[in-house]
Amino acid sequence: MNDVKQRIGSMTPLLSFEVQDLIKKAWNEDQALWDWTALSLSSECVAFIRSKSQGVFCGEAILSAWNYFPGLMNVEIQSSVSDGQWIEVNQIIATLRGKASDLFRIERITLNLIGYLSGISTYAALLVSERPKESQTRICTTRKTLPGYRNLAIYAAQCGGAHPHRLSLGAGILIKENHILAAGSLSTAVSLARSVSPHGLKVECEVETLKELECAIDANVDGVLLDNFTEKKLKEALLVLDRYKSIFVEVSGGISLSSIQNYFHPNINAISVGSVTHSVKNHDFSMRVQS
Repeated sequence: MNDVKQRIGSMTPLLSFEVQDLIKKAWNEDQALWDWTALSLSSECVAFIRSKSQGVFCGEAILSAWNYFPGLMNVEIQSSVSDGQWIEVNQIIATLRGKASDLFRIERITLNLIGYLSGISTYAALLVSERPKESQTRICTTRKTLPGYRNLAIYAAQCGGAHPHRLSLGAGILIKENHILAAGSLSTAVSLARSVSPHGLKVECEVETLKELECAIDANVDGVLLDNFTEKKLKEALLVLDRYKSIFVEVSGGISLSSIQNYFHPNINAISVGSVTHSVKNHDFSMRVQS
């Protein structure tokens, strides 16, 4: 699949450090210390995590994060795949060695997290696979992520070949319908945002009509987001924007795997797909002890 390490470098050490808090919360939530079912199982075991379907793996950071808890348990985890790698049905993802009770304590936490992340990376990869080879259009995520999971979710999407949008409210200016309503007009909303923001931030404006598009152009925005445009309206908007090559053009609004082919156009720079992170289909993994 895509070589994520070549594109953005290895983020495993940084992410492994970051996910410690998530793992601690999951550990406490699961009351892993009081696993009565496995508490008396003290034999040393070897277990394998396998993929139960095809997809793109993301989860190196989760597997390596357990190394930060040496006093909590004695488990050795050896990963067999890398982030961004295509995986097959029944493929071994990792080998775990340690006391049986420790292996069972971390089983569900580990499978939940790598299943969530690999679900994102797999869907992102499917969307990217629909892009024509000659197209330069980016497929982007949104801020529609679970609180506390954004960095992981965005990284998972990158493992599938997608790109991030704004990582936070402070990462860019995006004028939307509610900003326009609160300010009184689109031009006022743009002007007010520019008056208080750092000089390096670009201004993008979400528009829902051709009239709003003209207003955004008149306000000298750096980019426009064409939201929920019909096929007819989109063609008309792109004809208008063909005269303004410097404006970054993004489309969004209910775009899915079945419809994304309609949006690869030379004048469209980015396609934002919220479902990459807000409607994740978990990638199924299992862990089995070697008999």
